[in-house]
Amino acid sequence: MNNPSDTDIPFPKTETFRSPMGKHAAILREAVKIDDKKNPGNLMIRLIWELTNIKSDRFIYKVGKSYPLERNTSEELFADLESWFGDDLKRFEVEGVLRLKNLIGERADLFLTHVHNPNYDAPYVHVKEIHPEGTGRQIE
Repeated sequence: MNNPSDTDIPFPKTETFRSPMGKHAAILREAVKIDDKKNPGNLMIRLIWELTNIKSDRFIYKVGKSYPLERNTSEELFADLESWFGDDLKRFEVEGVLRLKNLIGERADLFLTHVHNPNYDAPYVHVKEIHPEGTGRQIE
């Protein structure tokens, strides 16, 4: 049996956004505002989930999805949130405002697809669907 010594160094877990496609259980870890790279001066909301159904000694698998935050362009964000929470979305509302930080720690089923771009080695991981944990259908 190996005993740890002063020269043993554990491998750190590395975060990776190179997640496999398909259905995954996940937990929301971050909800942050970011600059919109395509439209300078505009902001976006970025939701970042950790995939909890993939067990690895080396990697923490994550995926993210960004949503425009311009007036009248948040339809995709609200469509995803309604698919995820349904009428229960109201519990995250405080005085008429959706508090995205209150979503952190919530679990979901995500359906991921890959979009291949010849300019990049790894495919882009697209969060295609978001559903309540344990209720999502298999992706086709």
